Amino acid sequence: LGVIADPNPDFRLGAGTGLSYKGFRANVLFDMSQGGEFWNGTKGALAFFGRAKFTDVETNLTADQANSLPIFGGATVADAYPYLQNADGTYTVRGEIKNFGGGDVFLDESWYYNGPGSGFTGPDEQFIEDASWFRLREVSLSYTFRKDMLKIKWLENATLSVTGRNLILWTDYTGNDPDTNLTGSGLNGIGLDYFQNPSSRTYKVALNLTF
Repeated sequence: LGVIADPNPDFRLGAGTGLSYKGFRANVLFDMSQGGEFWNGTKGALAFFGRAKFTDVETNLTADQANSLPIFGGATVADAYPYLQNADGTYTVRGEIKNFGGGDVFLDESWYYNGPGSGFTGPDEQFIEDASWFRLREVSLSYTFRKDMLKIKWLENATLSVTGRNLILWTDYTGNDPDTNLTGSGLNGIGLDYFQNPSSRTYKVALNLTF
């Protein structure tokens, strides 16, 4: 056993700016997190059930390949799938050839269902991803109507504003959102993704009156 990832980012930054022109005001806020790793347990679970896109691969093998390539557990492709042999002696099998340093092997459904190819064997290296992200956190636009524009004696001004949060996320992470926590605010859920919801995109319209 050993450490395979660190969920803590190298650094986090936030930047914002605001512009005003006459009665208009615009505000923009960006957030970013650089570095750290995230365990994509959702991807691992989908691999176990055969629902991940990368498990939907078919490979054509020659007879020699089928008789020499081992699957998880030690059997060869030909031994495990004699019924998948084509009329010309080749094999069309769901899976792919991989080499982890000890020679070619064939990753079929047993690799994901019984072996270490799925997320049900724990936080394995194959589901560790870069957790860096950059987000357009908030954009707001408002306009303030002056008293002389409103023509209402008891009203000094009125401000109408529109605000959007979590509008755009840029990240190489293949899951939903690396800016989430499996256990909410709990520290023991940092860096873990297991079917939690992404951050919600919200919109708000507000009217503020000054009397």
